Amino acid sequence: MNEDEWTEMCKSLIAAALTDGETDFVVDLFMPLMEYDLFCEVMCTELMTLCSAFVMDGPNGIGNIPSFLGAILCANWPRQISKAIDTINPILYTVVSVIKGWLLVLEEDNEVC
Repeated sequence: MNEDEWTEMCKSLIAAALTDGETDFVVDLFMPLMEYDLFCEVMCTELMTLCSAFVMDGPNGIGNIPSFLGAILCANWPRQISKAIDTINPILYTVVSVIKGWLLVLEEDNEVC
């Protein structure tokens, strides 16, 4: 598959998770797809884009993004890819980085008040 096909597939998976309520099914599909580097790269890019839009524009009917990220965090990852390290599980690493960024922003906002 080329990058455009992976992009289309990743967008479809995200749409199924967010609008069709298939969060657990989609996250379970991540595991066999992790062997494809291009899938990981495209999915990470799509997740970053989605999370940026969520923070900047608000929910706007996109779906429950925090729940989707939570499902990724809490997934039953196989032992060999269960670490949030960029070279081991880039999707999990991206989600942890996004949530860590959100927490840092909240911490900064609390310091200002």
